[in-house]
Amino acid sequence: MTDTDYRHSLHSTSLTSWSLPAHKRADFSKLSLLLVDENNFMRRLVKQVCRSFEIQDITDVTDPRAAVALLKVKRMDLVICEYLMRQMSGLAFTKAVRSDDTMINREVPIIMLTGHTQVENILAARDAGVTELLAKPLSPHALLSRLIYVFEHPRPFVQVPGYVGPSRRRRFVEWRGEDRRLSRSYDGQALSEADFGRLLGRPDQRGA
Repeated sequence: MTDTDYRHSLHSTSLTSWSLPAHKRADFSKLSLLLVDENNFMRRLVKQVCRSFEIQDITDVTDPRAAVALLKVKRMDLVICEYLMRQMSGLAFTKAVRSDDTMINREVPIIMLTGHTQVENILAARDAGVTELLAKPLSPHALLSRLIYVFEHPRPFVQVPGYVGPSRRRRFVEWRGEDRRLSRSYDGQALSEADFGRLLGRPDQRGA
């Protein structure tokens, strides 16, 4: 999808239409967000969507190395970062945050945006310590659901040999069935394509 397509999609939908009912509405107004992405348009887009959720304290950087340095001196409540970046990949950035005990808050939730949703990439993100993965193109509704899930259902932070990050109980397992087609499971339960898509934040295409 091109930047023009993104703009058309975003502006053709009122962001306020993604708001929750008043009795379920989360208050994100006091959150501090660090946004890490080399792409100027994507940073503007994510900021616009997050501000529609009343997140006002947003720091955005283009260099993930600068983001790592910033997290050593400033406490952030949430990080949203891109998977593919030239200076440092999103996976390397996440590992740097999780493994460095000089971070002010190395348990900070990290939501990673990616257009590369192959199973091996999902597993790599999980094993790097990513909290949630969100498939592109960006959906305001999917991002909102991720934010709500992250703060309403926080996972324990664990430190074991070879891994530092949120509990990996939300795991993806792959195997090949008799028909040699790739199957997927979530906590050991088989997932359909639609289920897997929803876990990645993809909109359900049925009835669309």
